[in-house]
Amino acid sequence: MDDKKYALKESYEAIIDIQNKTKYPKVLIGIVTSVHKMYCLPQFMKHLRNINYPNYEVLIVDNSPEDQATNFCRSMREVGYTVIHHERIKHTRDNLVKSRNMLVDYFVKHNEDNPNEQFEHFFSLESDVCPAPDVIQELMKNQVNCVSGVYMNGKVYPADETRKHEMHTWIPMAWQYPEDGIEELNVLRPMEILKDIVPSELQRVQSTGLGLLLISKMVVEKLQKLGGFKVELDSVACDDMYFFMDVTKMCDKCDYISDKYIRVCPKCGSHCVWSHLDSKVWAKHLHSEWGPELRKNR
Repeated sequence: MDDKKYALKESYEAIIDIQNKTKYPKVLIGIVTSVHKMYCLPQFMKHLRNINYPNYEVLIVDNSPEDQATNFCRSMREVGYTVIHHERIKHTRDNLVKSRNMLVDYFVKHNEDNPNEQFEHFFSLESDVCPAPDVIQELMKNQVNCVSGVYMNGKVYPADETRKHEMHTWIPMAWQYPEDGIEELNVLRPMEILKDIVPSELQRVQSTGLGLLLISKMVVEKLQKLGGFKVELDSVACDDMYFFMDVTKMCDKCDYISDKYIRVCPKCGSHCVWSHLDSKVWAKHLHSEWGPELRKNR
């Protein structure tokens, strides 16, 4: 290619790049993983590489045991992703929280250091959830602060007086209030795929998982001010439940943050951040139960 054609090609690519960054707000795809997800790593990486949103950065946080981390991290770095590792701590849920808060801190620090090229969204993606290539565009179309696609989780119902054998089934990673008008966080129920999820529609829910979740910059910044992701080890809940409790303390419009659920913002009159489920967006969940070691130190 001669110099003139090369210069034209570079100019054209630069213009397209600027247009993409203007049209497509920058997204941080944040992933927490460990060697316990090695069983699905090739399939997950294939789907991650196929994401076709034009303006994103990937950051992977690995919390594998120290003696297994080097090779595991290398396998992800070899395909071009930034991977950071932190020393594993005893409890599995504490590890998840520490890893996720490293992603939050990176997001906020990047925006402070790069005021002209800030992340506008954080896409929380679990390393066993395989999204469609256009997942980010589709979730972003909803123009809400907190929205998840649908993915399923395995559930085992033990044998009892109503059933002779164990029953294995799949349920959506989404929870709803028990009936319309009741908004108490301690009376949640899992959503049912046929009964509760409206086909091809955006609907308000109480909570979802963190595996396919698009969060706005405003929510990430307020989350850090509330102390980031958290968990209480004397509870059976994971950090996703505490996250969705925290978003109800954030005003949906202004910078107001409360220490409890916001029904009406005293500053601007709006409501709290509502969580949503977009049933047009689905992903395959390569689910595996926690092994004995993870369950022991849950």
